[in-house]
Amino acid sequence: MSYPRTILAFLIVLLGVLPVAELSAQSDDLFLNFEALKSFKADFTQVFTAKLTKKKSDPEIGVIYYKAPSFMRFDYLKGQGLDRQTFISDEGVSFINYEKKTVMTKKGQGDYGDYLVFLKGVAEIKKKFSVKKGDVALSRKAGIAVDEGQSLFKLTPLKKIQNLRYLFLVLQGKEVRSVAVIDEIGNINQLFFKSVQYDPKMESSVFTFTAPIGFEQSQL
Repeated sequence: MSYPRTILAFLIVLLGVLPVAELSAQSDDLFLNFEALKSFKADFTQVFTAKLTKKKSDPEIGVIYYKAPSFMRFDYLKGQGLDRQTFISDEGVSFINYEKKTVMTKKGQGDYGDYLVFLKGVAEIKKKFSVKKGDVALSRKAGIAVDEGQSLFKLTPLKKIQNLRYLFLVLQGKEVRSVAVIDEIGNINQLFFKSVQYDPKMESSVFTFTAPIGFEQSQL
């Protein structure tokens, strides 16, 4: 974000010469780890890379929460306090900017839920994306961070998704370590995960959006 950047999220994997059937089986096996995922929590660092200048933004940090089937919350932190929050549900998307004391909401989550589609497993991925091995060397040259020993998958939307040309998943074994979102003009938003918790106990109240008193509200 800017607001869309908050949710944009991010992904990558190695160039391969595997037959299509074998590649499909491999990717299915990897993403089956998330098939029955009920909840997810992780600290994240987000970096934006501009296409034209290759300049990277200062890292932003925060915490992501997910609860199946479609609830998400992003807390962006500044120092010890909240800088902004994003809430996603079937009903819509809401953003709170604490510095500017504004609240914005949008009916319908639109494409926001697609950026972290890997959390929903193989079936959901295949509904909206074709999946193939990514080229590590070319991805690094473009500005996507992939460490030695990591692999990546390139997800291409089957139908147009706003602000998303490609999605790359960077994996260490079967663990998704980062997600890279490539927008329509080639800018990169990459989220790096750490302190990951799979299926932590998570109350529904975590995803309850409440506009703070005294904040200006508007519809997107």
